[in-house]
Amino acid sequence: MHPDEHPQITAFQELFTRYRRLHGIAGGWAVDFLTGAVRRDHSDLDVLVLAADFAHLLEVMRPFGPVVTDEQTNESRPAEQGFDIEPGRMTVSFTKDLPPECGDVQVLFASSDDSDWIFHRGGKIRWPLADLIRRSPGGIPYLTPEIVLLLKARDAREKDRSDFVDAVAHLDHEQLAWLRPRLAPPWKQPHPWEAVVDDALGHPPVA
Repeated sequence: MHPDEHPQITAFQELFTRYRRLHGIAGGWAVDFLTGAVRRDHSDLDVLVLAADFAHLLEVMRPFGPVVTDEQTNESRPAEQGFDIEPGRMTVSFTKDLPPECGDVQVLFASSDDSDWIFHRGGKIRWPLADLIRRSPGGIPYLTPEIVLLLKARDAREKDRSDFVDAVAHLDHEQLAWLRPRLAPPWKQPHPWEAVVDDALGHPPVA
């Protein structure tokens, strides 16, 4: 099945129909859109928005009972206007009245300026906002694969490695070359997934 046809994605589209700012499906679902097939079950659906658009998110999603969770302390509280969202640490989920089949939806927040997405870890890796979101054949927005895999490489769970391996086969040389030196921060090189990228690039690891 193509992800466009999955009931959970149809429900997501309904949930975000009034959200008029930049957003896109992230996580394992984004890899499904890249590959064109639903490859595995998903416990939830991650959606990336800009932290700068938090007020708009609350305006649109207020009927669904949004709550902010601090992923470091696991503390949750009702989402309110003026809340200081910390990208990478805080997420928003919903407590009621989600569309049928939607499942658990988690909103992730991205740092940005007027032109670029900014990786919250270190603030040095950037990506043009204009190229941050792709569209599926059915018009569903999803996060560009380089950024999806960058985020997964930093988490490095088993499901992230599986998603990474599936996605790499769909990336071209330029995409892989951009990703390889950014898989891990400079003080944690080398990254265990570098061999996967080197194999896809067709050359051995750099000594």
